[in-house]
Amino acid sequence: MYKVTIAIPVYNTQEYIEDSFLSALNQTFDNIEFLIIDDRGNDDSMSIVHELMNSHERGKDVRIITHNKNMGLANVRNTALIEATGDYLFFLDSDDTISETCIEFLYDKITKHPVDFIAASFQVMNVEEQFLRKCVYPDLIIEGENKIAEYQYKNLKKESIDNFSWNKLYNLSFLKDNNINYIPGSLYEDSYFSFNLILKAKSCILTSKIFYNYKIRPYSIMQNNDRKSIPVKEIEGHLLYLDYYKKESFKYKPYPFYEDMITQIMVNCFDKISVLIDKRKVISENVSKKRINEILTYPIYFKEIYKFKHQKKINILLFTFSKLPFSIKVIFLKLYFKLLRFYRKIR
Repeated sequence: MYKVTIAIPVYNTQEYIEDSFLSALNQTFDNIEFLIIDDRGNDDSMSIVHELMNSHERGKDVRIITHNKNMGLANVRNTALIEATGDYLFFLDSDDTISETCIEFLYDKITKHPVDFIAASFQVMNVEEQFLRKCVYPDLIIEGENKIAEYQYKNLKKESIDNFSWNKLYNLSFLKDNNINYIPGSLYEDSYFSFNLILKAKSCILTSKIFYNYKIRPYSIMQNNDRKSIPVKEIEGHLLYLDYYKKESFKYKPYPFYEDMITQIMVNCFDKISVLIDKRKVISENVSKKRINEILTYPIYFKEIYKFKHQKKINILLFTFSKLPFSIKVIFLKLYFKLLRFYRKIR
């Protein structure tokens, strides 16, 4: 039995897989299962994995699961949830790296003060390994029913817990007991997983320590700012998880964090559509006006918003705007987007 499983999905990352895999193999923590999930790419990534596995002293701790066909990252992560044998699970994407004390530090923290998961800070780099930015959490322990959700949604915190699956050490029993997994075939799979993680976890640790180097590739779906257009599949991927958030939010109406929750969900909806329209990427015959309007429509009635004890003004503003004709939305959405940003800064 292993104490920790590091799960690494592999699909067409031959330029990065050696550095990524070595950063896992060279961990100072000595009780790790290295779970490689081969999602059937068409480059030499797996050849590099086998070479390292055969030459490294920890090769005996490497286990490879091979999919019958390419199934996508959501399915890969689900495979990791099923196959992992460690008490704790850590996701490392095969184009990223971790510092050598990452697992030792996180394991020490989560065993001394048991929680459902621990999230570490991280830095963002480009493929030339130039520093771009960082996400640094406060050093904090959050415990109690709904306390993580309250922290996440309260006042749209800048230091809210990120939506990425990686750089967190999870209690695997907690994930399985609460059926927290990935929606097969989903494009932005982490968005669904993290949404349910925040709502179901009862304890977590945040640390300001930076261990993870998140590498943004220029052709990645996460790096689309420079493209003149976004494929319809990617646009729909955004709309699907936003729609999921809205529908799932109904379950939490009785909870004290609901007003903050629905505010953040709708702000995310308007933000995403605003950015896409601002860059003229969403106006397409292939993405219907009806579909955009569905995302911008509030899942609750105005009379419910009017009873909000806080976050009332911003919700009334966005609710009113959501009722405008689509053509007017397109004209004024940039303005509303700027007003929204301004409101969030002065609040």
